[in-house]
Amino acid sequence: MTQTWLGIGQIDLPEGWELHSQHTLSEPPPPDQVAGANLVISRVEVAFEDVESAIEGVYEEIASAVPNLERGATDELTFADGVAGYRVDVSFLVGPEQRIIQRHAVRLDGATLTHFVLSLDITQQARLAELEPLLNSFSADAPST
Repeated sequence: MTQTWLGIGQIDLPEGWELHSQHTLSEPPPPDQVAGANLVISRVEVAFEDVESAIEGVYEEIASAVPNLERGATDELTFADGVAGYRVDVSFLVGPEQRIIQRHAVRLDGATLTHFVLSLDITQQARLAELEPLLNSFSADAPST
């Protein structure tokens, strides 16, 4: 694996607008699957007081939009730069016979929430542990030049 800086440039932000930055990492589908793992990383300014409130807020937002959501345990994690975060697994139907599982992880850097959504077909649930180091490898530090 290669550490990759996700900075993409700059733009003038009109007054009153909010910046939502998002990146998507996609794994090629394995031979026996329709899709591979998908990781979406988004950053936005928020008013959460702490990371525990952030993970609960993220979960509540998902639960209000997704019927029959199943929730797993909430656990702590630590990112490559030492920042603490939380994660929670959820699963839900995306079709009559297809269920996906998502691992939602969050961290706060001041007022900036970084939200990670790792998605897999439910039949690939065991891969969450295999892919956990990918989430943990995130660092908000800019690369040294």
